[in-house]
Amino acid sequence: MADDTSGETAMSYTNPVLLMSLLTSLVKDAGVAPADITVYDVSRLFPDYMVELCTQDDLAGVNFVGRNNGIADENAPIIWSHEFSGRVNYLPTCVTEANYVINLANLKGHSYGITLCGKNHFGSFINGNALRPPEGANLHQWLTRDEMGIYSPLVDLMANADLGGKTVLYMLDGLICAPSEGASITKENSAWQQEPFNGGFTASVFVSQDPVAIDSVGADFLSNPAPLSPARKSYRASKLCPWRSAPFQSTHG
Repeated sequence: MADDTSGETAMSYTNPVLLMSLLTSLVKDAGVAPADITVYDVSRLFPDYMVELCTQDDLAGVNFVGRNNGIADENAPIIWSHEFSGRVNYLPTCVTEANYVINLANLKGHSYGITLCGKNHFGSFINGNALRPPEGANLHQWLTRDEMGIYSPLVDLMANADLGGKTVLYMLDGLICAPSEGASITKENSAWQQEPFNGGFTASVFVSQDPVAIDSVGADFLSNPAPLSPARKSYRASKLCPWRSAPFQSTHG
């Protein structure tokens, strides 16, 4: 794995200040107890700096569940509409025990197209393979075939009652966009030349209650042809993944 708890890797993460702001709003504005909030992505590790920032002061008690401490709910296997070989994939208990979910994804390029709210659910299941769940489930093959009418695992994930069915809000972190999932973020590779950005950071947050709409808008920004930033070059050089990044926020209690 390229990511670790130091956060000093070439793996991009959700902006910790945006995550802290969202969590603070849940606690102060919505009256949710911090202990009833779980930030999760069971396919990755959370950087120590992110956990520290988002669990201090008013946020003391917020839970983080990553690849090293996720627990599979064996009463909640994912039902795919396509037949896969290999082990059963399960939702984590932090999802099945949640009352509702907020899906916070990154706006960024990806070697498999783009990575937005739909593919964010690749961080929402656990299997028995040594690889991360998406690779272990052999799902990426369905996101790179430039064909109409083929199977998409994203539909099954979004239609799942504990995932799409519990999601009340979809968000895209577009504050500083990474070129791809494995690229370090720098001023040079994250600047967008088009108006109104004009060589600056995107400095944007997208919010919607419609997962298809928000991912469609994100795809439009990433595929804008002129002039291309490294993030959009990464996108256009690969296949369209019409709907991952870390993390999600789920609350329960």
